[in-house]
Amino acid sequence: SESASSSHYNSSSRSSRVGSVYDSDINPNTLELEIESWKQENETLKQEIENLRSTSNKMLQDQYRKINSFIECESKAKEVQACQQKLRDEEKLVADLSAELQLKENAVKRL
Repeated sequence: SESASSSHYNSSSRSSRVGSVYDSDINPNTLELEIESWKQENETLKQEIENLRSTSNKMLQDQYRKINSFIECESKAKEVQACQQKLRDEEKLVADLSAELQLKENAVKRL
């Protein structure tokens, strides 16, 4: 944001200088300096844009990693829930078999 405000300052100061281009007593050296200054500013702005693109891409990649990690965690959570349900089913089966075994043992004892 600091570079953005300095760019804004530079462009506003440039627009005030542009009027001098139309003066009758134009100094070619001054124009060359102005053009060189604008070229440098243009290069600086190009570099800032490239830096912002790079930062933006890194942030996007980070977000994709987080999203993929979240999806993976959700998938694991569903696997855990399925295992827990299977365990409950197995525990119920064991309880049912134990009850059936108890009934048969009691029937054998009565014989």
